[in-house]
Amino acid sequence: ETAAEYGDDGLFQDGIAVLELMISGPPKSISPTVYYYLGEFYERMGHPSKALDFRQLAAQQHVESVFPVQ
Repeated sequence: ETAAEYGDDGLFQDGIAVLELMISGPPKSISPTVYYYLGEFYERMGHPSKALDFRQLAAQQHVESVFPVQ
């Protein structure tokens, strides 16, 4: 939610920093939403190839982890 708030305010670099913390470290289950946001933020910052990479990662994730509390 913090990254989304940064994105809403146009602070895409700050949003990217938060999201990249989530995907750093040992391998774990990551929600596809994290990668979709990274793709969106990189696109808005003018990095379409990096945006595509993250969108492709999002498409490879399990959809069950999109809404884990529901």
